[in-house]
Amino acid sequence: MGAAMHKEPFWVVWNPIHGLPRVQHSSEEAAVNEAKRLARNNKGQNFYVLAASHHVIVDPVNVTRISAGTAQRPWDDRDIPF
Repeated sequence: MGAAMHKEPFWVVWNPIHGLPRVQHSSEEAAVNEAKRLARNNKGQNFYVLAASHHVIVDPVNVTRISAGTAQRPWDDRDIPF
């Protein structure tokens, strides 16, 4: 199973130079305040406040070969090389 679904809205602060956000803020105001703090400490860098709008998850698809005389092996999406 993947990560738990968020039922409440949340916001993150993103800086394109430093990669993915790691902290989820429970209010827009908290995220804006964090973006201001980060901007003061990192002059010249851009910070964006982003709101989560959707949650999407795919459960693995399992495939089992059932031909006679061969070993059965469960397959899932992680076996696909692309």
